Amino acid sequence: MDTPFVVERSIRRLLLLVAVGLLLSALSGAIAVGLIPGGILAALIGAFGTLFFGAATALTLWRLLTLPRAALVLDAEGILDRRLSPDVVPWHAIAGARVETIMGQSFIVLSVDPDVETRLRVSPVQRLSRAANAGFGFEGVLIAVQDLDIDAGRLWHAIVAYREAHEPLAEPSPAGAA
Repeated sequence: MDTPFVVERSIRRLLLLVAVGLLLSALSGAIAVGLIPGGILAALIGAFGTLFFGAATALTLWRLLTLPRAALVLDAEGILDRRLSPDVVPWHAIAGARVETIMGQSFIVLSVDPDVETRLRVSPVQRLSRAANAGFGFEGVLIAVQDLDIDAGRLWHAIVAYREAHEPLAEPSPAGAA
């Protein structure tokens, strides 16, 4: 396993996410300004939806325009997910990996040494999402696959194979068990 395993962003999926985000932002905005009647609570929810979906759409569009096509790389050093951090998560710091699914969306959860995890350079948004994820019981580094040209199961198998080639995984688990 000397050859890096490179996972590219899916331009088609990113464009679909932008289109859905624009639609949800517009719908929320219509509710917020009263084009779709519903009262003050609906207007507040619409305003929140406009801000939330607008920000998510802007982030997706920014990723589409600025990030390199190769989003995730597995190699002898570890895992580099350019969407999360410019830093590599070294294999020795990964104690386990598993696939989790919420509402039909699968992702990888890496159990990472806390000292290494806190040293990863991430954006303020990423730090907030980590706190939210921890509130849902997902401790560690999460790798989303919604905008990648790979599914969670195939990525998990690649992670296990690369990890085993460089340092045996403590707890491999394809679906949910830690």
